[in-house]
Amino acid sequence: MGLPSAPGTRTMLSGAISIWFSIAVGSRLTFNVFGRERSAHAVSVMTAATEAVQRLLMAGGTLAQGLRGDRGRGSLCPTSPVDEVPVRSQVAPTMMVHSTNGHGGVHVPTLLELESTDPNAEHFAYLGPVRDRRVARDWGLVLASQGIAHALVFALEGWVVQVPRERHAEATRAVRLYQDENRDWPPVEKRDVPRHRLTYAVGIAFALVWLFFAGITGPVIRGSDWFVNGRADAHLLFAEPWRMVTALTLHADSQHVIGNAISGTIFGTAVSRRIGPGGALFAVASAGALGNAANALAHLPRGHFSIGASTAVFGAIGLLAGFQTLVMFARRNEPKRKKLRAIDFAGPLAGGLALLGSLGAGGESTDLGAHGFGFVAGVSVGLLVAFVMQKRGEHARPSTWLQVSLGAATVLLFGGSWALAMVR
Repeated sequence: MGLPSAPGTRTMLSGAISIWFSIAVGSRLTFNVFGRERSAHAVSVMTAATEAVQRLLMAGGTLAQGLRGDRGRGSLCPTSPVDEVPVRSQVAPTMMVHSTNGHGGVHVPTLLELESTDPNAEHFAYLGPVRDRRVARDWGLVLASQGIAHALVFALEGWVVQVPRERHAEATRAVRLYQDENRDWPPVEKRDVPRHRLTYAVGIAFALVWLFFAGITGPVIRGSDWFVNGRADAHLLFAEPWRMVTALTLHADSQHVIGNAISGTIFGTAVSRRIGPGGALFAVASAGALGNAANALAHLPRGHFSIGASTAVFGAIGLLAGFQTLVMFARRNEPKRKKLRAIDFAGPLAGGLALLGSLGAGGESTDLGAHGFGFVAGVSVGLLVAFVMQKRGEHARPSTWLQVSLGAATVLLFGGSWALAMVR
């Protein structure tokens, strides 16, 4: 039998469009009713069906073009480089659909079939085939900018761009130049790779804090001398500054210490991936002590008592925010990097403030000042550490002896502070 009639083509296209619309609506409803995970399988099946309908629509469009007797233009998209694309003489797009059986089935021919049936093969040459439709469309735009007539044709092997044979060499040069100029575009974002391996140093440190509570100090309601001698006291800020350190190891109850141990391990470990385990311990402890000092200073002359490692926990969050902010700023002029906006620089700080608000503002006995000043101290320490690391060079090898030294300094900081507290 011959080609289907024009009314039959319109009916087929209308039915295909209806099927596609039903699939799209079904996918949306499935997602809304069952959620992302439970509807994943159904959506994948519908997506495959959508692609099949798109192919049917494309073949039907080509058939309609053949019935009108004009040269069809399809969507295009190539991925392979021009110098690897063979030149082929093929039939015009009007001959792309053939009857394959007695029932008038639709058939998309291969390139070889097109070559053998095109009566105008000597007038045209082709760039392709390529599989990516978007790339072929870009090729067509390049050719249009050079005033080269072209048409996008779909074959079984993929998309090809039809051009006049006498202008094939010019078209090839234009597309090759386009590919050379855009070979590395769009630029690939440089991902931050942690400079240090994952260690358990920070987790062990917070585990020791919990053991200190469970085995030595106990809850605050016991009235232990550890709390009397070690809590942060605003009136004793200048007379006994070591209290700003010892207060980080004291907790009111088991819920207090467990919460700080878990969150401190999470954020402190993230810091250690960037500046090393020893550096993380020293930086987080320093941010916590500075936060306690600033909090005590803000409460003078009224006075204020404070205990808990939460100041150091939010110091770790501030460390991450400050460190990442300076890293983003230092990379603003890197080649092949998209232009950074203000939100790119404010993002780390905004994320840190969001964590501060969600984790550090609940509870009747929450020390909001300690949390806030701990975060600010952490941002300051993070900026300083990032600046020093940028000066050393981003690709400088981490120093093992420096990490060991900073870890030992942290142990001495807490041990010396408690020694002074108990002697007094």
